[in-house]
Amino acid sequence: MWRFIRITVLLLILAVVAGQAWLDKHTTTSWQRTVFVGAFPVSADGSPLSRAYIEQLDQGQIDGVTRFTATASHWRSRWSCICIRP
Repeated sequence: MWRFIRITVLLLILAVVAGQAWLDKHTTTSWQRTVFVGAFPVSADGSPLSRAYIEQLDQGQIDGVTRFTATASHWRSRWSCICIRP
């Protein structure tokens, strides 16, 4: 009996996780809500080399990412894209 309960609970957890993963994928790619995208230079590993590279970045290099995102979103979307700069 205990084995049946344990398997049932694990299958229920699996079903909930799979359903949530499907729902996340569907809602993100269905274009029903606005998807906000940002580009932020972050030193994830905390190394001095990464920190030095991030410090030498200027706004012009980051603007390239903004232009690419705006162009790609207009090209792939049949709806209009509004790009708001902070």
